[in-house]
Amino acid sequence: MRFRVEDLKITEIRHKQSAFGLDLELALAPFQLKLEDDTPVETRVSLDGITLPSSDPGALAGQGWDVPVNPAEGYVDGSVYIEHAHHPVDLHHIAVGARTGDHVPVTLSMRMVFSFEGLGEYEDADWQVTIDLPVAAITG
Repeated sequence: MRFRVEDLKITEIRHKQSAFGLDLELALAPFQLKLEDDTPVETRVSLDGITLPSSDPGALAGQGWDVPVNPAEGYVDGSVYIEHAHHPVDLHHIAVGARTGDHVPVTLSMRMVFSFEGLGEYEDADWQVTIDLPVAAITG
């Protein structure tokens, strides 16, 4: 069954620098899934250890790069918690736009791997989303 990524709406973006790189947390608005329980799903996507090639937003503008997928060295540790399980999220591409004020548009291309733990009859889902990331998240 197809997972409707178009139903995913980001309500909040949290960011912090860690020893492994930039950590992002994308809080999602509650959404419905066809599972045993009709309770709306409340969750967030976590992406930890994003390594940017520069801390200068101007140098990143217009760039895009592929990200290694787990278990390859340099992968981003991604997950989403649904139905009592952490489902891996493989971030595989990042693209950065031009800075606008104190924000930078960043497009994240990722795959939610529901086949790892199983999520009813749902198949893995590709999700591409553009977020407005504060410049401070990049500059540290």
